[in-house]
Amino acid sequence: MEALKKALICIVLASAGQQRSRMLGTLFKDERCQKLPCYHILEKMHLDRIIRHNELTEFQNMLQPHQQATTSDGW
Repeated sequence: MEALKKALICIVLASAGQQRSRMLGTLFKDERCQKLPCYHILEKMHLDRIIRHNELTEFQNMLQPHQQATTSDGW
């Protein structure tokens, strides 16, 4: 399960493209991913739905320090 969680986080953080879309679909269809705490983010990204700020904050809390990049404008 830990490997699936890390894969899900990597896919969410990856740049947009066809390969990422394919992987989002693959993880979305995997029943084991439904048990992960960040599954709702995967679901919304795969279905092109809006991710609310509180959901994004919850996801951000799961990230490792090296995954939390901050741009010059603070995002």
